[in-house]
Amino acid sequence: MNYPRIFERMYCNPLLITAERFYAAHQVLMPRLRSGADSSFEAAMLDVNAAVTTVDYRGKRAQRCCPTSNERGFDPRLYTFAKEGVAVIPIYGVLAKNLSAFEESCGGGTDISPIAHALSQAAADPDVAKVVLDIDSPGGEVTGIPELGARIRSVAAVKPVIAFSDATTASAAYWAASQADEFYVTPSSRQGSIGVYAAWLDETLALEMRGLKLELFAAGKHKAMGAPGRGLSDEERDMLQAGVDAIYADFKSTVLSQRPGVADSTMQGQMFRARESVQLGLADGIVEDWDSFVSIV
Repeated sequence: MNYPRIFERMYCNPLLITAERFYAAHQVLMPRLRSGADSSFEAAMLDVNAAVTTVDYRGKRAQRCCPTSNERGFDPRLYTFAKEGVAVIPIYGVLAKNLSAFEESCGGGTDISPIAHALSQAAADPDVAKVVLDIDSPGGEVTGIPELGARIRSVAAVKPVIAFSDATTASAAYWAASQADEFYVTPSSRQGSIGVYAAWLDETLALEMRGLKLELFAAGKHKAMGAPGRGLSDEERDMLQAGVDAIYADFKSTVLSQRPGVADSTMQGQMFRARESVQLGLADGIVEDWDSFVSIV
């Protein structure tokens, strides 16, 4: 496990993810980040993933964009078909850019690059008349999400793009869903979490209690910002807040570009159940389940 990379992604960058998922990940990862690799934990995760790949889940929808094999041989398309002419692109899990296979299999993340490529494939495929975004995600990192939203809009200019979720569409995932032409949800699903935050850990006091003192040598006013044992200055706090505010403004303007009726009070980081989401303009309709949705697409 690449712990420095995980720490940087979790604690050194703004995030488009639900607070619940961040807290859950923090509770699991922080003990391991502090003490090193937990082989029993990683072995358990590998066992779980291995088990999933060997079980025949009949009717279970694809959760990753990947090529398949069929009666005609290898199919390089990264999407499946719900029915003739309707391509399905899954957007599942914690979203991030350029994840390794190990990070995806053991960390529960989803690399958004294949999603973007699948969108381009579907736009160019004459067998595809409509594109469905099948979503179950708490959000994720900021990097790549604005571009993914723009890719969805560019495809929607060529073919109808319809989003669907029977679980969670939050933060970065909602950024993507909001760019579809329509968005349908099931009664118990949840949508929203339109907001941004950065969780920056200050370890100064912890080091002091352990009798440790930082001696720092750096060039560049902000080069060592956030180094362990060096607290943030007010100016640096303002810098971080300004970055979060800028992403938040982009998030809201992107949503409003396709959903102008969404009120600012709806975009304050909260989650909503399906009925309220439709009333507030975050979604367009409620369907009973996946099969019901496919029947109307």
